[in-house]
Amino acid sequence: MEQVIRSSGTEPGERKIIAFLEAVRALPIRWRILLIAALNTIVAIICAAVIWDGAGDLTLARNELRQSRESDRLLVLLETQVASLQNLIHRYFTQPTTNCSSRSPFCATRSLARWSIAPPAILFCHARPKT
Repeated sequence: MEQVIRSSGTEPGERKIIAFLEAVRALPIRWRILLIAALNTIVAIICAAVIWDGAGDLTLARNELRQSRESDRLLVLLETQVASLQNLIHRYFTQPTTNCSSRSPFCATRSLARWSIAPPAILFCHARPKT
């Protein structure tokens, strides 16, 4: 029933393909089915490995994005606190009061007495306008 392919004057590459096909056709059908199942299993394993590697890369990228967003939140919080502190310092030096309330963090007797020298110059800088 099976036809044998004869190689008559064909190129070397074609002869190899024809020889391979003849060798496969010589195998019993059970062995051919088993070879196809093995080939499908190998392809499925390779696809699973590629998907697994891609999922790992996506997980790393998502974690880096989460960390950068958290850093941005902290920087925004720091910027607002610095602006508030600079506002309080500016208000203290432009509007000094004689009474010292216990809640004021910038009471002259408490805050300036902590420094043995002049307060740091950074405290007198105004906040940069937001762009």
